Amino acid sequence: MSCINFNEISSLITKWLQNSSIESLQFTDSKLVEKAIGIVLYPHQDNEDSLFLQLCALNFLNAVIKTEAFKNKLSNDLIKSNAARLIKTVDVLKNDEISYYYSKEEYCLYIKLGSIVFSFYHVPLTTDVLKASFAPLIKWPGIRLQRIAQPLLNYALSMNNEIETTPMDINDVIIDEVVDSSSVNGFNSEKIFNNENNATEDNGIVSVSAQRKNVLTAIEKNTIKQRVLSTIDSYCSPDSEGWYALVEIAPKLKNNGIDYTEYGFKKLTVFLEAVFENSMQRRNEGTMVYLKFPLNNSQANSNSQCILKKVDNNQDCYDILSGVQVGDNVEINSFGNIKAGIISVLNKHFVQLELKGGRSIRIKCDSIDSIESAFLFNNLIDLSFANDIIKNVLLSEGLYTSSLIRTNATITMAESRRIWLVTDDGKNTSCSKVSLIGINKENLIKGQRVFAFPFKGEKAYCVLMEMTYYELFECFKKLISQKKDNSKDIQRAQIFSLLRFILENTNAPENQTKIKQLKKQLKSSISSPSLSLDSYADDDTSDTIASVITSTNNQEDASAEVQAANNNIEEMIDKEPNKRKSETSNVEIYKPESTSLEGPKVIGYINLDEIRDPKKKNKNASEEEKTKDTVMVGSKSEMLPSMGKILRMGPMYGWISQNDQEDNLYFNTTELVSYAGIIEAPCVGDEVIFTLGQNARGSMAVCIHKQCARETIEELIEKTQRYDPKTCARLKKYIEDFDNLFTNTIETNENLTYYLNRIGVNIKMPFSPNDAEKLFAEKLSAEEYAKGINLLIDEVIKTDPSKSYNLFLRSFSYTKSHKMYDVSESLIKKALVVFEKQDGKTKYFKGLLNTINTLSNRIEITEKSIDNIINSIGQSSVHLPLYVKNAILNHKDFNGITPDQETIRTGLYKEEYIDEVKDYIKQNNANDLAYLTLIKLQLAFHTVGYNPMEDVLNFLLSRAKNILAIGDEKLYSEVRYLLRLYYRNRNFDTNLDYTVGLYLMTLGEYTPSDIEMYTSMRRVREVRAGYKLADLFKKAVESDVDNKLDLAMLSCSNPAIRQRILKEYESLGKNFDSIDEFPSLLKELNNRYIQYSTDPRINFMSFISYLQTSTILLNSEMNIIENDFDKIVSLVTDFNIGQKYTSILNAYKNIDQKIANITSKLSSNPTEIGYETLLPSLSLLKNNIYSKFVEIEQRVNPTITISILESVVLEDSQSSELKVEIRNSSDSARDVHINRLKAFGGDLTEANTVNIDVRLSADEEKTISIELHMCDRVFNENAAEVEFEIDYDDIFIATDQRVHETKIEGRTIRFNKETFTEIDNKFRHASGGEELEAGDSMFYGRESLIVNIQNAILNGSKNQIAIYGQKRSGKSSLLNQIIGRLESTENGSVICGKFSLQGLPDEESNPVNWILRNIAYSLLRGIRKSRIKNIDKSILELFKTESDAFTALREFIEYINTIVELQNSHFVILIDEFTYLYQLIKDGKVSEDFMRRWIALIETPDINLQTIVAAQDTLPHFMNESYASNYFNKFSKEPLSYLSREEAIQLIKDPIKNVVFLNHAEELIYEYTSGSAFFTQIFCTRLVDYLNFKKSRTVGKEEIETVANRLCTGTDRLEPSTFECLTKEADGSDFYESDNKRILKAIAEQTRAGGHVNMEDLDVDMPQEHIKEVLNNLYSRRVISKQGEDYSINVKLFVKWILNN
Repeated sequence: MSCINFNEISSLITKWLQNSSIESLQFTDSKLVEKAIGIVLYPHQDNEDSLFLQLCALNFLNAVIKTEAFKNKLSNDLIKSNAARLIKTVDVLKNDEISYYYSKEEYCLYIKLGSIVFSFYHVPLTTDVLKASFAPLIKWPGIRLQRIAQPLLNYALSMNNEIETTPMDINDVIIDEVVDSSSVNGFNSEKIFNNENNATEDNGIVSVSAQRKNVLTAIEKNTIKQRVLSTIDSYCSPDSEGWYALVEIAPKLKNNGIDYTEYGFKKLTVFLEAVFENSMQRRNEGTMVYLKFPLNNSQANSNSQCILKKVDNNQDCYDILSGVQVGDNVEINSFGNIKAGIISVLNKHFVQLELKGGRSIRIKCDSIDSIESAFLFNNLIDLSFANDIIKNVLLSEGLYTSSLIRTNATITMAESRRIWLVTDDGKNTSCSKVSLIGINKENLIKGQRVFAFPFKGEKAYCVLMEMTYYELFECFKKLISQKKDNSKDIQRAQIFSLLRFILENTNAPENQTKIKQLKKQLKSSISSPSLSLDSYADDDTSDTIASVITSTNNQEDASAEVQAANNNIEEMIDKEPNKRKSETSNVEIYKPESTSLEGPKVIGYINLDEIRDPKKKNKNASEEEKTKDTVMVGSKSEMLPSMGKILRMGPMYGWISQNDQEDNLYFNTTELVSYAGIIEAPCVGDEVIFTLGQNARGSMAVCIHKQCARETIEELIEKTQRYDPKTCARLKKYIEDFDNLFTNTIETNENLTYYLNRIGVNIKMPFSPNDAEKLFAEKLSAEEYAKGINLLIDEVIKTDPSKSYNLFLRSFSYTKSHKMYDVSESLIKKALVVFEKQDGKTKYFKGLLNTINTLSNRIEITEKSIDNIINSIGQSSVHLPLYVKNAILNHKDFNGITPDQETIRTGLYKEEYIDEVKDYIKQNNANDLAYLTLIKLQLAFHTVGYNPMEDVLNFLLSRAKNILAIGDEKLYSEVRYLLRLYYRNRNFDTNLDYTVGLYLMTLGEYTPSDIEMYTSMRRVREVRAGYKLADLFKKAVESDVDNKLDLAMLSCSNPAIRQRILKEYESLGKNFDSIDEFPSLLKELNNRYIQYSTDPRINFMSFISYLQTSTILLNSEMNIIENDFDKIVSLVTDFNIGQKYTSILNAYKNIDQKIANITSKLSSNPTEIGYETLLPSLSLLKNNIYSKFVEIEQRVNPTITISILESVVLEDSQSSELKVEIRNSSDSARDVHINRLKAFGGDLTEANTVNIDVRLSADEEKTISIELHMCDRVFNENAAEVEFEIDYDDIFIATDQRVHETKIEGRTIRFNKETFTEIDNKFRHASGGEELEAGDSMFYGRESLIVNIQNAILNGSKNQIAIYGQKRSGKSSLLNQIIGRLESTENGSVICGKFSLQGLPDEESNPVNWILRNIAYSLLRGIRKSRIKNIDKSILELFKTESDAFTALREFIEYINTIVELQNSHFVILIDEFTYLYQLIKDGKVSEDFMRRWIALIETPDINLQTIVAAQDTLPHFMNESYASNYFNKFSKEPLSYLSREEAIQLIKDPIKNVVFLNHAEELIYEYTSGSAFFTQIFCTRLVDYLNFKKSRTVGKEEIETVANRLCTGTDRLEPSTFECLTKEADGSDFYESDNKRILKAIAEQTRAGGHVNMEDLDVDMPQEHIKEVLNNLYSRRVISKQGEDYSINVKLFVKWILNN
């Protein structure tokens, strides 16, 4: 049971921290340090006491290591790794008071015990630490425990005296080798160290006992020992006495996978000593180290033979074992027999495998055909946290749905090992089956859609089967949890492929950041022996690495691909600089052949005729037969058609005259193709064949060769496919195009020619139908595509039907995706005719036909299609109310049906759903949402002939009932509106139905239960649940509540109801003029609306004025008109009369926002006029304003300018940092977003680009720094010509567009050479809040206040002055300045005394006596200060002898008035922290009549005493107390606010007059600090430090923002206590700091973009009345400002700090 008390420890910590001697503690007690090390390494039980002791020890060592005495004796590894180990202890304890958290931003591990937080920076990122990064956040409380590390450790030891730990001698501990137990497999944390040194010395040969005994387990030692002995036996040679040189065996051990660092060791020798213990010997000769191992006789003999022969006769035998090591899980193929097991012995003669069942087998090395290793997850890491991250990303992006992922390719053929694809752009590619994600037997068929990426040549390295996002997430989840041994590279690659796919489909920046961070975490968590195999999945794809993904685990050719790729990766890594040279070895590491992609390089003369090639003619063939392979021989009829002739050619580029084309075609001479013995390079005048390509300038020719026969190109393809795949692919493409279609076949097809011309295909030259189809899809509409593709397929079928297969597949995919099912069906039927004799293809196309037949009976129901249908039926006699139309369009969920898998997958609905939803409605009466589903389905499937009005009536009635069932009377107005809509289209024969009774009951004083009973009971005649309809009418008409408007609207909804209402009025003798007048008033409203709609922007004000006088608006409607529409009126006026773009833009945004808010209100509480008049009027206004704003935006073009802001210093390094101002200089212009600034030119050694990322409105600027690197001439001439290129986006708000622009301006820059001298930081001593003495040069402002007080004191009247303000506002400093002014009067007639009530001791029994006695003491000090000595000090004894302190003070003052030198003096007492008196009175320590007696004393005629008190901003509360208010009326009140703008600017600039502020940058400091002298001095202190660091005397807005960011973020941010002057209440206040902080945080969050926030918008869990009280208090204290009913925090630096902390 734990006896630790966290609260007690917290109080002790506070006490220790208050002890000033703690600061100077020196850790010189080496015994305590050794004991702390022992505690860290000692095996502990898992309990709270032990955990606290270990944390204290680690905290102590963390402090000690920073001292001179121990910094070279201790290691951070000892502290950090063992701190990380404690995470497991916390997990075991499961104590709610104990927790941990790892901050990835700060690289810091926090462990919290109660309120005590221990922090450790730069801990090793183990699995446990990775887990801790997802734990609940722990904020550091600001208490530095290292300051009290020693007393804290001593206390912990006293609490754990039963733990006996052996102190560890620092010199005996190899602290650098302490390892985190969580990162080493098999590590035994309970046996850490042994301090006995068993080393003995004998003739220079040392038998070493491991200094870290028991770090490795016995099993590990055994395994490692076997591997080491096997390696040195196979690859190393000893001397004649059996000694091995360490420099020889080290690289061999590493190459064979024995890495001592994986076990936490820093040195190989220490590792080997830990493994072999006493059995290994060591000797040193100078700097060389030699080791002798315990080899058996056979091994020793083998080594002797190696020494004698110096030849490795078995080289070929164990080349195949390179990289294999003891402990590997492998499969060995020996003469066709495969054995699988774990290697236990490995040497150059045999391999011993441990098989299942405890058996073992030895296989000779020379009998091994192949060996395949299987990776073992030694440290399985729980990666399930990634699932939650991905799921949250998909949810926030709206992708976690049944919608399908995007696809870009179609499967054309599936083989046993590979699949073949055709991409949407016509590219044929293939992919290994193991690279498929989401594969199953059902979807691995021809025609299946997939998403393939990335591509290298003709291969795709990852393919996602078409699936829903639900299925995509399940795939990711399965891969994350997969732990198969034989799929590590595939699994890892597929995980990162999925992450890349999700990243590409993610829009929100925060979600993209989450995925990128997750990728980094997974990379560091998932081991990858194949070297970063996931890097292909990143944006910068490496093709070499990507090729690894095609590997299969059961195919030799795929394995070779993986191995080759790995070798390529290794070669890439070997090219890195500063790699140490590889050690020479008797054995070369086996590397299979890999083809070069760089192409052949000429290294000398090669006689091709001597190369044996079965495909060439034999050597005895005649010379004439050989030359038949060249182009020079052959008839013209065998030649492929020429595409043009080389017109001219230089050494670098040339031009081709194209056949039947006016424009010549550019080419680069590197694109000329030749091959010795096959085809010569073309020359000027030669007819050539080429492929069309593109560069930045336009079209160009690539892959250019002489006109030749088809066989020649086929031979070129065969020769180039190994070394030049790009040329090979282009040659293949040409052959394919040649085979596809000749130009003369379409000359007579005018229709096809039309579509080919539309897409830019030259019909006089060969072209690819696949390319044409792609262009059809890109450039033609869906209808044009359907016509063009049918014509194209018909032409291809005429030429070669087999070539139409891909066209059928691609066109089917296009038309299906565009829901053109009839075209898809005709295409497939045509394909069935073309391929009727090919059973495989026929079967496939029949499957597609079945699919399309299924889909053709389904319909996609979208908001747009339903809207079109509703508009079309609106032109007939059927007219849907606006409310119903919006309800239909906004209904997304299709309640009442259960979608089948096809609907989920495709989003297509079938007609059978109509019957299903009807059945649902029968079983679930009054389901309004199901009626909406029914209406949408009926409209979609039965557009013609369906009258929706019956279903609409059912929907309206059902919704009205459902709202009534809620029982909220506030919703009754909506119910009445729905019923009125119901009555408009309802015909009553003779009697009205019960719904009219419902309407009338909502007008009366009926309870919700009454209405529910009325609704549910059956009707008997006109009686329902005891209520007669006639009685309900009568009660509604006679009601005291004015129901006339509701009854008038009801009467207008239905003629039968109108007659009944008029009848009731007549029978009751009531005046029914309001009923008769309502239709005419409603008509007038409609006429006004029509007039308004002609120009809403201009007519809006008059329309709203009319509405305000209208008598037919409900109260809710009138409230919206008066409270919300009025605000829009003023905004529309601002928009209409605005002169500058900025003001017009603000008005536009505000109008848009206001309209959105009002629309939400009207939609959520619909009423007749609100929904049918006010809503449309807002829509018209919004559209009208938008159109006008688009027009305005087109006119206000921005002008971007560049200015050099300061004289530039050219340093000796010939570089200079230049300050450049970029300005949107137009007075009224669109906003621009500056992306980057580039400096370049001949005077610079290199161009430099600075990314900026800032948005500038009209007349705004951004100052940036850019470094220039000058050439030698500039350094001599001190001038440079520099070109500046600005890259920016021109922003159109209305159309939400960005137009990318660049602008280049040249500038001449002149330099000077001067050295920087450090700026004197005068702000530092004043920035800590200490009071400034009289005359201090850092006191600024308050001049008029000081003069007024000085005059008031000197005029002889008895003045009492109260100065009050925030803490840190400079009250104490102001008192000092006042004293200085008063005492410096010419005649020296003012005697001042000053003291602070804060000095009152807590144990003082008589506070009043203490206060009055200190007044006397202070005056005596002032008198002595004026050099008057003849005062009897015994006068102060009055305060001891007199029982009444006021009497004693009066007698004291009377006495000093008798002194001749003082008879004409003014006595002034200045009392600081006067609000402390308020707290004393509230605590009952001082009587409430203190102020009465004080004023009585002051006003005594013979008493010459005046008072100035300084108090905190809660003094007004004191003044308002009933016992003090009358007496404070005698005081002049002087509230101390912030400095004025002019005073604050003077404070900022005067102390650093040699600093230049650019573009009034000092104004930005004032905006951050609001003129607070305290925060201004803090800000300027940091600013001067930053300028000294940057060696600059220029301040722009960039520097100000940098300092502000540092004050609010990072390790140098301000402590929370800095802002206590704003958050903390002074003595005597009834408000709590916690409430202040909550309110201020809410204000900051709502005003992060500036402006004010209304109290109603504050998200604070607090009663509104209390919020109002807190806001008023903060306003009275000047912490916040007020604008109407809106608030904002004055000190914007505080806002920024809150938002970042």
